[in-house]
This record gives sequence, C-alpha cells and structure tokens, in this order.
Amino acid sequence: MVEELVPNQLALGGAQKVLQNLLREPISSRDLLTILETLADYAPLTKDLVMLTEYVQRLARSITQKWETPNGDIPPLLLAFELEEALTKALQHTELGSYLTLDPKMSQRLVTQLIR
Repeated sequence: MVEELVPNQLALGGAQKVLQNLLREPISSRDLLTILETLADYAPLTKDLVMLTEYVQRLARSITQKWETPNGDIPPLLLAFELEEALTKALQHTELGSYLTLDPKMSQRLVTQLIR
C-alpha cells in the first residue's frame, strides 16, 4: 500500500503530516492500512493535507468507539438552539467537502465547555 501511495500520489512528508494531524485530534493510527487506503483514494483529488486528514473518515467507527456505552449506544449531545444555529451558519460547503469556519474565540469556548 505504501508503495502505491508514496511518492506517486503523495509525498512521504505529506503522509507523515496527515498522521500527525490525526494524532493531534487524538485519533488512533493503529488502523494504518485504512488510513493509507483512504489517502490513496483521495490524494489524486487534492494535495491539501487538511482535507486529506478529513477524508480519513473511514475511521469513524474507531473514532466513535471510545464514546460507546457497554451496550453499544452513543449518548446524545444536546446543544442550545443558538449554538446549533451558529454552527450551522459557520458550515462552509466546497466541492472538496464541508468544514467549519468558526471564530477562534468561539471555538475555544465550545471546546472548553465540551471538556467539562
């Protein structure tokens, strides 16, 4: 898989940066095969490393698994209407995907409140 991806579709430094981005989230890099497969699928479409990191969405199961209860449920997170509306307005859609454009101060407040 590595030979297919590097260097024909993505430079080694690019793959390393995506892995660093995932670890910063913190998203486990144990499923390296899925990460590399995803990069091989999307590297021909974009060289934007942030977007490539986002495309590693095939890891959704391993990302959400840590939040599951013993019976496999994920407890819901309820947001105030005003916050939900602000998040909806900050959502930007492009041909490469969707992303949030939140004010940094609002992002920090949101993260601080979610950690509590």
